Amino acid sequence: MLTRWKERSRRQESETAPTDALRDGDGDSAARLTAALVQAGSPREAVAAVFDEVERITGADAIFLALVDAERAWATGFAARGVDEDWWRGVSVDLEHEPTGIAAAARERAPFAVYDIESAPNVSRRIAATVGAKSAAFVPFIADGRVVAVLVAATTR
Repeated sequence: MLTRWKERSRRQESETAPTDALRDGDGDSAARLTAALVQAGSPREAVAAVFDEVERITGADAIFLALVDAERAWATGFAARGVDEDWWRGVSVDLEHEPTGIAAAARERAPFAVYDIESAPNVSRRIAATVGAKSAAFVPFIADGRVVAVLVAATTR
């Protein structure tokens, strides 16, 4: 999964428009995702559409979304695929005091990847162990100038 992102990063010499990362060899992921989001009747349906596209593009084994409350410096599990969603909904992350990829993505307001979870200092050991993650990508969702959620796509192999 992250190999594609790593290769893409190496090829890029200049900043690329965000939708370029959603283009793949067999069509336009951005167009598919836009159409699915327009048809979504609820936040859960919208998240499912995002998860479908992330899974299709990356082959991630686990995908989860945490909602961010910047005022309280807290994130909570909202939706998950490939891990126990009930467990994920019960997870909370202290964005100021807990070293996590979710906190780093929210703070930096930029996506990043961790290729070796075991050696990464900015990844939650408790979340990584439960998921069985070997590598992961963390992507903040920004609306009205603030981070409202962080998407995590992880591999377990």
